[in-house]
Amino acid sequence: MDGLSAAASVVALVQISGQIYNLCQTYYAGVKSAREDIRRLRDEVTSLQDVLNGVADLADSPASAKLAVLGLLNQPDGLVQQCQTELAGLTTKLADGQGNGTMKKFGMRALKWPFTKKDVDAIISIIGRQKALFHLALTTDITTLIVAIDQGITQLRHDFAASRVDNHQDKIIKWLSCTDPSSNHLAACKKCQPTTGEWFTKGSSMKEWMETQNSLLWLHGIPGCGKTVLSSTIIEEIKPHCDKPGSALAYFYFDFSDSEKQNLSNLLSSLLAQLYSKTPCLPEQMAELYAECNNGEHKASVTELTEALSMIMLEFDDQVFLVIDALDEFAKIGERDELLTLLGDINSWSLPTVHLIVTSRPEPDIKAVMMPLSNPEAIYIQGSQVQSDISFYIRNQLAEDPKLKKWPSEVKVDIEKALSARADGIKRNTLLKTLDNLPETLDDTYARILSEIDRNDMMEARRALLWLVFSARPLGVEKLAEAAVVDPESDPPFSPENRFLDPHGDILEILGSLVTTSVKPAQRGPHNGDPDDGDPDDGDSDDWSYDADSDNTEVKLAHFSVKDYLLSERIQSPKTAFFSATPVDGNSFIARSCLLYILHYTESYPKSTEMVSRFASDDVEKFPLLLCAYRLWYVHAKAVPARSRMSVDLIAFKLLVSSAASTAWLREDPYFSREFIPVRRPKEMYSELSLPLYCASSLGLEGVVRMLLELKVDTNTRWNSFGMTALSNAAARGYEGVVRLLLEHDGNIEVKDRWGNTALQIAAAREHESVVWLLLEHDANIEAKDRWGDTVLLHAASKGRERVVRVLLEHGANVDEKVRSEWTALHEATHSNFESVVRTLIEKGANINSKDGDDTLRCI
Repeated sequence: MDGLSAAASVVALVQISGQIYNLCQTYYAGVKSAREDIRRLRDEVTSLQDVLNGVADLADSPASAKLAVLGLLNQPDGLVQQCQTELAGLTTKLADGQGNGTMKKFGMRALKWPFTKKDVDAIISIIGRQKALFHLALTTDITTLIVAIDQGITQLRHDFAASRVDNHQDKIIKWLSCTDPSSNHLAACKKCQPTTGEWFTKGSSMKEWMETQNSLLWLHGIPGCGKTVLSSTIIEEIKPHCDKPGSALAYFYFDFSDSEKQNLSNLLSSLLAQLYSKTPCLPEQMAELYAECNNGEHKASVTELTEALSMIMLEFDDQVFLVIDALDEFAKIGERDELLTLLGDINSWSLPTVHLIVTSRPEPDIKAVMMPLSNPEAIYIQGSQVQSDISFYIRNQLAEDPKLKKWPSEVKVDIEKALSARADGIKRNTLLKTLDNLPETLDDTYARILSEIDRNDMMEARRALLWLVFSARPLGVEKLAEAAVVDPESDPPFSPENRFLDPHGDILEILGSLVTTSVKPAQRGPHNGDPDDGDPDDGDSDDWSYDADSDNTEVKLAHFSVKDYLLSERIQSPKTAFFSATPVDGNSFIARSCLLYILHYTESYPKSTEMVSRFASDDVEKFPLLLCAYRLWYVHAKAVPARSRMSVDLIAFKLLVSSAASTAWLREDPYFSREFIPVRRPKEMYSELSLPLYCASSLGLEGVVRMLLELKVDTNTRWNSFGMTALSNAAARGYEGVVRLLLEHDGNIEVKDRWGNTALQIAAAREHESVVWLLLEHDANIEAKDRWGDTVLLHAASKGRERVVRVLLEHGANVDEKVRSEWTALHEATHSNFESVVRTLIEKGANINSKDGDDTLRCI
């Protein structure tokens, strides 16, 4: 019986009980001789009614369908029916005892109590038993509900906790996913034909690689032989093997045209994000690293990311496959040695379930490291191996291309034979009339393309190529066309009259097959909260979606070998030397182009008051390169060595001291506008030279700082929301030359930020060793404490800055000084598992028995 009928039955009992109560009240008033029996019966019925009300409420609840006992009570001849029979009989007898209406009308006594004391005892006993059974049923079903509710609450708690974990995990993955390799993968997959790469994926080498414990396979070949396409084929071949629990696949494509994909930190972060998304639970170390980076506000160090990678791979008990493409497209300056060391480290971890494939050109430094590591033996991708892939590709193009498929079949056969014969790494369609004169090498191909550029277009072509080779981010077609007509050597450097009539078509026609275009979804990249994190090419921008045009079309060099050729000595022939470039020239050119473009924009509004009220987004259609210029000028300015930066510094100085230009830039820059610049303060503040000094110091523009200091600028004005001065901010960035200049011009070495940190504490925490030395030489207080009482030494120890810890101890820092938490630097280092710092502190005499309630030795 359903809950509704059960509730109705119990309500009927409640109503009958109410009738009995009323009858008893009437008898109580009229029959004094039986009042005690009447009272006892009335009270028992009232008690039953209370229990029945509880049962009725329960039966009427949404959960009544789950109450098994209630259903049993309401069955035929069940307790409800028995009780109804008993109460109905009682009601009838009580009603009969009142007599008829005629007697009442004549004023004669009509009431006669119908029960003896013995009868009342029996009735009370029956009602009592029924009441007890109802109460037992009520208690049982309430207990059932309580258990169900408790289970529901427990499940809700579990679901909520799981939701919080999932949400936390999503945040960590988003933090790690600063670079998306899937765009490269999809682009490479589009070039695949049905049988592409089968010589490897269906061969014994891949099978051996997948089955060998702790395998590392190096695939190498000349430019254009199809390494990246092969990588995409391998990835697709591996994917089905990673559907089962305990397995994972992670991949990364280095890309010469995207500086975000020439970054060791981003490689590690991307691999971690992919593996982390496959883990069944939240690795504690990953959560701790996220928390240590201020919940994703900052980037983790390469060391921290490497350690996290080694730990997360232990979470998988089956197989972990890693594919890393184009090691040679990783910037050689500074970090490629670190990359090769990392690959060696991964192999040295000796994790039997890990399988790594890397591809590259056989560059000497790569070959020296990878050849002895490769197991199975390294594979050289030769023309004979990829010949079938190339032939299939050519045949497909001849059959599918709208123009080529109309040609006579005998002509297409000749084209296929000629191209296949010359296709040892060269993939370039050509016309039938040039088949006999195909270039022998890629250099010959590029030289021919450059030499065929119209003389009237050579300047624009060179400027566009400089942007494509050196720009920190890819550009859309419209922006590239705009950049190509900005000439820092001309006066004026930019004029709208010099723009192409057809920006999209003209620039692509000029550059021809040196470039390619692709459609890329606009993305927001995480910002590390620091305008200079050690990567001169990262742009330090919060949002790079402005790089692509409104249709998200990007322009890139057609191949890494194009950039290689433009930067090489091989281009120094009479016909092509004009297009040669160096990193210094390229970065200087882009920095000056951006600065001059910004100045032209601000000068187009003669009234500075009008400029203050405008946003770049208001004018992006008229000045398509503007947002790029705002965010790129200092990236490329910093990439120019100080000794070669004079021309850049002069223009940067002009921008920073211009109220209109600095206002426009500071408002739009994603770091500066959010981090410290008072864009909502009165515009007069922009004319203060202490603000340009702060900006120049934050960017490490030593030449600009020197120019401003010659104007007697106040060096100690606090500008950002953290209460930092030009000196403390330069110390935070590690700009030793700027710090030295500011100290020589009365920079206050002991000014504290809002957390009580001096320049020394900030530099020590960031491990800027040379700046720490410089500040100590200028008598910085080595015992300075922040607002929580933490010392410089504790700051350095808590961050694992072993070299700085050693410097501080050599300059007299108290190794055993306790902070407010009663911790010493040794406590902090052991708690954070910084082994090298612990060793250094102990070597310098740290007391290993110092206690804060826990013995330090217990932590070691």
